[in-house]
Amino acid sequence: MKKNLPSLSGNTIRIFLFLCVSALFQSFSGNSVHAQIWRPEGLNMPGAWNGWTNPPTNNLALASSTQVAGGRIAIDTVGTTRWKTIFSVAATGGDVVGGTYPWLFTSGPSTAAFNNKWASVTVVFNTLQTYTYQGATDNNITIANGKWYSMNWEDKGYMGSRAIFMETSALPVNILSVSVPVSVSPNTATPITVTTSAAKSAEEIIYLRYTADAWATSTALPVTMSGTSGSVDLPGQASGTTVSYYALSSTVANLSANFDLCSIHINSNAGANYSYSIAAPVPTITWANLQYPGSGAIDTGETFEVFGQALIPGVTGQDTSAPGLLAWVGYSTSNTNPNTWTNWILATYNSDDGNNDEFFADLGAVIPTAGTYYYATRFQLNVDPFVYGGYNGGFWDGTTNISGILTITDPIPNPDFDWVNLQYPDTGNIVVQQDYLVFAQAYIAGVTGQATPAAGVQSWIGYSTTNSNPNTWNNWIPAPYNAASGNNDEFSANLGAQLLLSGTYYYASRFQLNTGSYYYGGYSQSGGGIWDGNDNISGVVTVNAQVVKFPVLFTIIDGTLLNTNIKFKGSMTAWDTVSMIPNNHTWTHSMDLLPGTYEWGAIEDDGTANGLWLIAGTNNLSVTVDNSGNITGTITYTTSITTGIKEPESIFNVYPNPTNGNLNVQLHEKASLTIFDLGGRKLIDIQNGVGNQQIDLTAYKSGSYILEIRSGNSVHHQVIVKK
Repeated sequence: MKKNLPSLSGNTIRIFLFLCVSALFQSFSGNSVHAQIWRPEGLNMPGAWNGWTNPPTNNLALASSTQVAGGRIAIDTVGTTRWKTIFSVAATGGDVVGGTYPWLFTSGPSTAAFNNKWASVTVVFNTLQTYTYQGATDNNITIANGKWYSMNWEDKGYMGSRAIFMETSALPVNILSVSVPVSVSPNTATPITVTTSAAKSAEEIIYLRYTADAWATSTALPVTMSGTSGSVDLPGQASGTTVSYYALSSTVANLSANFDLCSIHINSNAGANYSYSIAAPVPTITWANLQYPGSGAIDTGETFEVFGQALIPGVTGQDTSAPGLLAWVGYSTSNTNPNTWTNWILATYNSDDGNNDEFFADLGAVIPTAGTYYYATRFQLNVDPFVYGGYNGGFWDGTTNISGILTITDPIPNPDFDWVNLQYPDTGNIVVQQDYLVFAQAYIAGVTGQATPAAGVQSWIGYSTTNSNPNTWNNWIPAPYNAASGNNDEFSANLGAQLLLSGTYYYASRFQLNTGSYYYGGYSQSGGGIWDGNDNISGVVTVNAQVVKFPVLFTIIDGTLLNTNIKFKGSMTAWDTVSMIPNNHTWTHSMDLLPGTYEWGAIEDDGTANGLWLIAGTNNLSVTVDNSGNITGTITYTTSITTGIKEPESIFNVYPNPTNGNLNVQLHEKASLTIFDLGGRKLIDIQNGVGNQQIDLTAYKSGSYILEIRSGNSVHHQVIVKK
């Protein structure tokens, strides 16, 4: 047998080269590897059932697909590496006739097919059993006509290995599809549907294997089948959890380990597995109120600020207002349900208060006439229904949480305006909902310009989409008092908060003293005055649609497995280096980008000023984000530039790497170079070379190769990537 031969056979040399190349590749990959049987020889199952012909060219169900044309014992390298076959047993027309047979697992060259054998087992169906390498006695199996047998053999190389024979009364069914839910709520059981190519035999069990912790642990649940369709409920999970799963068939009951070895067929979404994520709860307003005051009395035109609060669990109570949350203060002359009112003014975010967001609005600035008024708050999250807040702490109900009461009286009449204007700005350019403060001033001789605002003076900023006389406009927002400016009182309002659509808008100011006539203010470079459309005119602001940023995930895959501190840089960071998140040998960095085209790259931060540039060639990588968030270009890059092991520059240089086919090896002293594929085959051999050696790899397929350079007593290796 192979292990006892006094001299090396051709097969032994092949195994030795394979193990050497595997060990060499291990030094580049950084991952442990173990030998497997020589793949070209594969695994055969000769025995009395085929007259001990080996390789079993007379029974393809027992023959290696890598050694015998049409052989059905095939290797599966997804998960646990294993050799698999399925064969039928029948008195006539089957692969094998029923009976009791001695037999062996073997692997060897065609000229010495019994060189390696695995033996000494009496087969117990549906059970993993360990077969002794070079065992002294043949295996023994009893098979029955009318049955099918699915065999998996664990490829651990030339040592003891496990195998299983799974017995079914019909050809095992294929798993055609596995469903994926569109959306899943937290802590809710999720039904998954599995379909098969035919109704399964009684012995087959369809399982759904799943994990909720990235395969640190997993569970296989049996699928309840009816005909060709079945389903199983996956347990509910917390929000933010990702569940991955796949379907398999087996004859092993209560399967809890060795899933690959005990599988007949697997549907794992082409190796990617199926998955879904648990959606976070939909935010909603769970509480709102009219905070204060519960009542008040003012003169017309005086300030009367009303505050209200709202709670969205886990969202409000931050440093800034909750996204999508709007608030209003409304009023009515009748004490009715606020949901019937029509007078609402947009409230401004004030601050967080515990877990709540607080808003306020000046109700006095929008009620021009004396009388008794009832007021409440209104809130809306995105496009959800309105909710209404009452005083004393909760949603308005008219009993416990009620409307506030405001009494407004007219003050003693004051003199009229001598002058008003639109102070500034005269023009502007903003995006939707961007702040745009507009200022206006008014002058009443002997009244304005004091330490306190003139009583009874009200101010508004109005806007229109047409450049017409402001006295025809309908859109006016209160402009609160800002400060005294010389003999004038100045007022301001945030016009941008009202302009919710893109376009061109014209704006001016409006003033009223108590219940007197309106005065309209216009702009001019000399200081402005009462609007006339010629010297004192309206301001103009252009409102542009908001520019949206889109998330982009950049990934560097360390093909060398040697880098330890990869950092990101690009035009979007002003070419400053930014840390990346490592996960094994994959490094990621996510950023929100405006539409446009960006160049980028990555370095290994080795302590030098610029680090080691990891992008091959002379050009940076490029990515483009369009206005819809579609991403084109390169966002994932695999590097083969090493940093952990540096070859002495005095011996050789290799470029370009990766290469399209033409590789240059600059030898600075006499050396021999050899290129191997990952199977250990010698492809190119140059002895005693010096200077530039041009190597043509265009005839070889894309992938990784090993470059070996020998100079004196030194041996150097480098991974070469052929594009």
